[in-house]
Amino acid sequence: MNLYVPAFLNCWLLKNAIERLFNDLHFAKQRFQTISTTMSQQILILIIAMICIFFTTICGIQHLQRASLEKPLTMFESLYFTIVTFSTVGYGDISPDIWPGQLFMVVMICVAIAFIPRQIERIITTFMERQKTGGNYSKRQALRSKHVIVCCQFLTSASVMNFLTEFYAHRKLQNHIVILLCPVDPESDMHMILRDPKWSNRVRYMKGSALKDIDLMRCRINEAECLFLLSPAENSNKEQADQQNILKSWAVKDFAPNCNQYIQLFRAENKMHVKFAEHVVCEDEFKYALLANNCLYPGISTLVSLLLHTSTGYEGDLASEPWQQFENRKFTEASVEVHEKFGVTLLAVMDVDDSITNEEPKIQLNPGPSYILKKHDFCFYMSVSKEENTNIANIKIEKNDVSQREKNYGIVTYYIFEGREKTADSKKHIDRQKAYRS
Repeated sequence: MNLYVPAFLNCWLLKNAIERLFNDLHFAKQRFQTISTTMSQQILILIIAMICIFFTTICGIQHLQRASLEKPLTMFESLYFTIVTFSTVGYGDISPDIWPGQLFMVVMICVAIAFIPRQIERIITTFMERQKTGGNYSKRQALRSKHVIVCCQFLTSASVMNFLTEFYAHRKLQNHIVILLCPVDPESDMHMILRDPKWSNRVRYMKGSALKDIDLMRCRINEAECLFLLSPAENSNKEQADQQNILKSWAVKDFAPNCNQYIQLFRAENKMHVKFAEHVVCEDEFKYALLANNCLYPGISTLVSLLLHTSTGYEGDLASEPWQQFENRKFTEASVEVHEKFGVTLLAVMDVDDSITNEEPKIQLNPGPSYILKKHDFCFYMSVSKEENTNIANIKIEKNDVSQREKNYGIVTYYIFEGREKTADSKKHIDRQKAYRS
C-alpha cells in the first residue's frame, strides 16, 4: 500500500527552527540587543511565514486537485491560482472543482487572515516604540558625519537651545550631529526644537541612559567625537547629581575608553573621581573663583560672562532707531531736543575720529552751533535725577538690522539698558559723567 507523505509541510518545521535560532541569538547577544534588531527579526519571521503559507497552498492545492478528473492542476497553474487568490483579484479561470480542494483553500485563507495581520501589528508596535526612543544611529551615518553626544538626567528646551547655540557658533562644527541622550520622554517644547528646520537635520533625541550598554551602542559612542555630561539646571540635591554623572562617566569609560568626556559637576571635591576626563567644570569652584577675581579686578565677571556667551548680534544694542535723527544735526539743536524730550543737558562732545591721527581724542565743552554731530561722536550729558528715573529708560529698544546698528554706533553716549548689565564701555562713560558733575 502506497502512503503519501506531504513532505512540503516540513517548511513549517524550518520556520520554527529559524525562530528558535533567533531566540538563541537574542539570549547570546543580550548585551547588544536593540529595538531595531528586534524589529528586523520580526520582519524576517513575517516574510518566512508568508513564504510558508504560499508554498503550502501551492503544493496542497496541486496535490488535492490530482483527484479531479476534469481539472488536474500543474505546479505552475497552482502557483498562478494561489497568487491570484491571495491578491484578491480572483479571475476565476482556474478554481478547484472538488470539495477537498475547496475546503483546503478556505482553511488556508483563514490562516493567512488570522496570522499575517497579527504579525504586522507587532511590527507596527515595535516601530512606534522605536520612534519614541529615537531609534538607532546607524554605522553609515557615523561614517558619513561626525557626531557628539549630550547626556543629562533632564533636558529642558532652554538648556538645549543654549548648548546648540554655543556649539554651532564655531564654523568647524557646523556639520557635526548632536545626539541628545536623556532617560525621559521629550516635552512639547523639545519636539518643536527637533522639528525646526534649523536643527532637524543636525539634532537627534534618543531616550536612554549612559548607564546601559544598549543605549550607548544605539548612539554609537565608540565612534563619537566626545561626550558632554551635563548636570540638570534645577536640582536641589547637588551631591546626588554629581554621583549620577560620576557613575555615567565610569560606565562610558568602561564601554568606550577612547571617547573624550567633558563633565559638569557641582562640587569641586568630586573632581578626583573623574581625573581621566578631558575636562571637568565645577560650578561652585568656577562661581566662587569668578567672584573672588571680581573683587581684585572689578568688571572681570562681566567680561568673562560676555566671552563665554555667543552674541547673536541683537543683544545689547548700543542705539535704537530714534537716535538716528541726531546725526548731522547741530550741537545746539540736539541739546534743545534732548532737554525737551528727556530732561537732560548735553555738556560736551568727544570726536573719536581724531584717534586716526594717533592723537588722543579731545573733549570739547559746549562746542556751539558750528559743531555738527557725527556718527563717531560721544556725547556727555548731565541729569538732575538718576538715569533710571529719566525718560531715557522708558524708550523701548527695537531690533535693527546690521546696517542700521552700525550707523547708530557712537552717536550718543547715553545708552538704554532694560535689566541688562552695563558693558565696560558704558561704565567708562558713566565715570566720566560723574567726574564732570563733581
